[in-house]
Amino acid sequence: MSTDSITQAVQKWRTNGVALNQPATQSNLDRLSKCLGARVPTELARYYGLANGMKDCATDGWHLSFWSIERVVREQDWQNDAIAIADFLISSHCIRLTCDADAIEVFVDGTDDIFPSLDSFFRAYMYTPDRFGMKETP
Repeated sequence: MSTDSITQAVQKWRTNGVALNQPATQSNLDRLSKCLGARVPTELARYYGLANGMKDCATDGWHLSFWSIERVVREQDWQNDAIAIADFLISSHCIRLTCDADAIEVFVDGTDDIFPSLDSFFRAYMYTPDRFGMKETP
């Protein structure tokens, strides 16, 4: 069975020494649920169960920072009913999602891309990051 792209991304971050937070607790997920106004979808809970985002100000090789639940709740950066869960180059643009208890859509500021799941977004992030204008730093 192949590993899903969410797990692959978190494993790659760990391999590359990206500073990650410990997995989210149920209390963290409850706070996120309240912020979203819906139960946290299984796919999003699974992601946060692997790592509760990156440490504040930590980034990957593309200068993308995936936020902890605490930061998502603190910032509450909403645009067009989509909440930011990550930012590129210190909020140059954000990765946003809309969700209800059963579905997620992921949007990338500055593009027309809409991903029907977190897994499909992470697949594009892992294998075609140039579609978002990201270039890996040496």
